[in-house]
Amino acid sequence: SVSVVSATDADISNAGFTFYIETGTDGKFEINSSTGMIATSGQFDRRLKSFYNFSVNVLDHGSPPRSASKFLVVNIVDSNTAPIFVKDLTSRQEVARYSFNISEDRPVGTKVGSLYAYDPDFGSSGQLKYSISFQEPINTFVLDSTDGQLTLNRILNYEIKNNYNLIVMVSDNSYEPKTATSTVNINVDNVVESPEWPLPLPVIYFTQSTPCDPQVEALSQEVTTLSIHGDEGVEYKLLNHTDQFSINSTTGNLQVTTSSLSEGDYIVGLTACAKGSTVCSNASLTIKVSVSSGLTFCPAFVTLLVNESSRVNELLHDLSTNKGDAGVQYTITSGNAEGKFRINSTD
Repeated sequence: SVSVVSATDADISNAGFTFYIETGTDGKFEINSSTGMIATSGQFDRRLKSFYNFSVNVLDHGSPPRSASKFLVVNIVDSNTAPIFVKDLTSRQEVARYSFNISEDRPVGTKVGSLYAYDPDFGSSGQLKYSISFQEPINTFVLDSTDGQLTLNRILNYEIKNNYNLIVMVSDNSYEPKTATSTVNINVDNVVESPEWPLPLPVIYFTQSTPCDPQVEALSQEVTTLSIHGDEGVEYKLLNHTDQFSINSTTGNLQVTTSSLSEGDYIVGLTACAKGSTVCSNASLTIKVSVSSGLTFCPAFVTLLVNESSRVNELLHDLSTNKGDAGVQYTITSGNAEGKFRINSTD
């Protein structure tokens, strides 16, 4: 019941009253004609109408009957309704899950998306506050408590983590707050990144040895092996000096491919590309080349004819390439078990 109205009459003979409501209730209230008890007879929505003003009438049972009336004002008070997460504030379509995408190269502070909640209540009961109740790792994203805007708070890396699931909550500001929860799925989009050279590259010191026969012997001396980070894999390429050097496109192994390097500095241009893409970065490598100036002794097979009448200590062959060189020692390593031959160790 909403209320009870009563009436009095000075006439003793007119015992009993009839109560009735004429208009103004929109069918939301009714009155017991005998007791005067007013009760509700419909649903209310404070957003549409916050009060009702109508007249209650009473009629005695005298002859002729006499009547009286009184205006009543019934205020509709707000009941606390729990908020709900919605797709947007226009449609107010309830959602249980949000889904967003963000590229891994976005800076901190980038807006990821917006969450919306609706509460039909008025006043403080309709004031909403957003929060994140779970995320892993923590503080990767922040949620504005007032407008529900979700923002990136940490640098992302697709190769480390490419999906995040958050649990979010919205609560009203009533004396006994009511809440709602939803989940947020965030997919991180991969971005092909250029490999990162560890600049500056160190200076490489390389000493080239002179081959015994440049026309026959292929020269392939390793200079260094380059190794840089690239999430998608790295492909290496030389930009210059391709006649003197080569690089393995997969391993980064850099080699000399000529026997005629001159002493001096070679500034070798390098490029490293993310595998299978045109996203590249360049760098320069300084190679300081020196050519070995020491005695070069090349092995060779020599056929000697020895007469059985040869005398002891008779010279059979001179192996030295430069008799003026010092610091070279010669020795026979095999085939002389009987000691028939000897070699001067110094000349």
